[in-house]
Amino acid sequence: MANVAEPDRSVWTITPTCRICRAAWNLAPGIIGAKEDGKAAFQRQPENDEETMQAWRAALACPTGSILAPRGLKMPDNVFPQVLAENLYRLGYNDNDTAGAHPFFIRSSAGLNFLIDGPRYVPKLVEFFEQQGGLDHVLLTHRDDVGASAKYAERFGARLWIHENDRSASPQATDILTGYAISEPIPGVTVIPIPGHTIGSVAFLIDERLFVGDSLSWELADRRLWTNPLRCWDDWDMQRRSLKRLQDFRFTYMLAGHGGSIGFPHERFQAELATCLAGLATTSWQPLTHLPNGVPIPDEWKVLWANVVPGVKKDFFAAVGSA
Repeated sequence: MANVAEPDRSVWTITPTCRICRAAWNLAPGIIGAKEDGKAAFQRQPENDEETMQAWRAALACPTGSILAPRGLKMPDNVFPQVLAENLYRLGYNDNDTAGAHPFFIRSSAGLNFLIDGPRYVPKLVEFFEQQGGLDHVLLTHRDDVGASAKYAERFGARLWIHENDRSASPQATDILTGYAISEPIPGVTVIPIPGHTIGSVAFLIDERLFVGDSLSWELADRRLWTNPLRCWDDWDMQRRSLKRLQDFRFTYMLAGHGGSIGFPHERFQAELATCLAGLATTSWQPLTHLPNGVPIPDEWKVLWANVVPGVKKDFFAAVGSA
């Protein structure tokens, strides 16, 4: 068996176990980027306290533990949760079962506490939720980002929500969202079904904070709203139509599972969204044959695409129209 070189532990480094989830360069965009094979690498070492904190956030969020700090460097106590805005936090501890998606916490103006998508189950987050007064609801944007959501819901007696089209991913869910109409099943929470990335994808709008799962993101390098057709699992036509629905809502922060999250004035968001939609209108898509990490598409996905997606697509367009 070939010898595997030990990583250089005198500096920050990333091992070949990186799964290309992109969480690292979302959290440390100035110092971590992608190599030719798509895996993360330090483009340069942190040069100040803020960049060192970014590196620590990338390390704790990495779902495969691929990011290693210099040997002997003490980790700060306040890496995560990360304050993004008042009562809004990025939680870190991204779960490998979610392909490294970012989870979030928000306390609404109605006084309710929400976990959005599932991180790993770790004592640090349990302690944080306890300090916040517990969890009232756990909201799942879609089937990919379930993580340890059921464990947190059970620990805090929270209701666990997912759309019926993706419900098989969360058999412990207590509340099932149905159909494609805009709804407010919880005071202060607007549910916007946005199928496409998966047939059960939804966005949650709470106090002008829009949680979009994997259906949209802020591309840090290009500084634009975008969604990658190579990461659209179920249907591109539905995803493009779904994102048009967001034009009807006021939001000043967008939180993405994969990719960047960003805050802007509402008017800036609507301008960015219009530009994004214009680009998507001329972007082609074919059903995928492989996941981003090179693994072939599972057979059960192919069965879903053949037997379920056409009916969902018909019902969705009947409900929302094609325009």
